[in-house]
Amino acid sequence: MSDHKHKYYKETTRKGLFLFRCGLEKCSHFVHEGIIIGRESLCWRCGEPFVITKQTTRNKYFHCFDCTKRKTVEESNVVNDSAIDDLIKGIL
Repeated sequence: MSDHKHKYYKETTRKGLFLFRCGLEKCSHFVHEGIIIGRESLCWRCGEPFVITKQTTRNKYFHCFDCTKRKTVEESNVVNDSAIDDLIKGIL
């Protein structure tokens, strides 16, 4: 039995189901879709361990919450304000 932490990624089978495999060298471990939530994995970006959630399984290569790039409220408002300004200029 190996003592390493797994580094999961999502793989699609021919039948359209998802398998989650360990991407570390010489590890053939895999888990089915129904039991991946709550397991620990290494982040593909920073390498730190984290607990897998439904949200993290959306990507092919899982990364922790700290490595997830998210827009701040200010950034999303700037984009929306400029889009509205462009629409108003187009109407006038």
